[in-house]
Amino acid sequence: MGKFRRAISIIFLVPIFVPVLIIAMLSGIFYLLKLRKIGDLWLHFWITIAVKWIWICFGARVHIEGRENVPENDRNICIISNHQSMIDIPLLFNAKFWCGVIGKVELRKVPVLNALMYEFNCVFINRKSLKESLKAISKGSENIKKGIPMAIFPEGTRSKDYQIAEFKAGAFKMATKARATIIPVALQNSRRLLEDPRGFGITDVYFKILPPIVTRDMDEDELRVVHEKVETEIRTAYEGLKKV
Repeated sequence: MGKFRRAISIIFLVPIFVPVLIIAMLSGIFYLLKLRKIGDLWLHFWITIAVKWIWICFGARVHIEGRENVPENDRNICIISNHQSMIDIPLLFNAKFWCGVIGKVELRKVPVLNALMYEFNCVFINRKSLKESLKAISKGSENIKKGIPMAIFPEGTRSKDYQIAEFKAGAFKMATKARATIIPVALQNSRRLLEDPRGFGITDVYFKILPPIVTRDMDEDELRVVHEKVETEIRTAYEGLKKV
């Protein structure tokens, strides 16, 4: 039943999702004309439509909590979240996090999606190469310094058992090198939409934004253990979310 539901969802998704993404990418024309704000509004509008269609196709009811924790005038931010599904990136957009994402290098080969990721200043990471991984983290840090919010999933891969894996300390270099404001996020049940569907019906997905952690004034000792602080807060929040 799960595989059947997933197949039906994708059949309904593709006919509208791909055209909407192509329309969204036309924002590049506004950027070329140096109309950045108009281009951003155009891109965000059509991505919002695409994301809403994803939820319809997969039967998702998304619950967002803690939106007030996002600093209004601070673009020097790094969103850090646990990771369950490929759907987690649309969840970030659904919460109005118009950010670049550190994504696996294989996504560079996916038509349309790769072009869209470039529009959002996403960075591709090759986790099999330490040198390339460090280069990707450094590029993400430079984006943050330029005022481009970035997001990363420090577990390094999607959870297959709904348990949070250990956070990799190296993933936090993107935030600490840029002295960014870290926005921790705990999410639950997104895996049930695509990787682990269980029949038809509505799936409640929970997305909780936690209070920001400012690294700007931290000393070196605090920066060394900030990954532990973030991981603890996300795990605690995750345990409080409604379970599968």
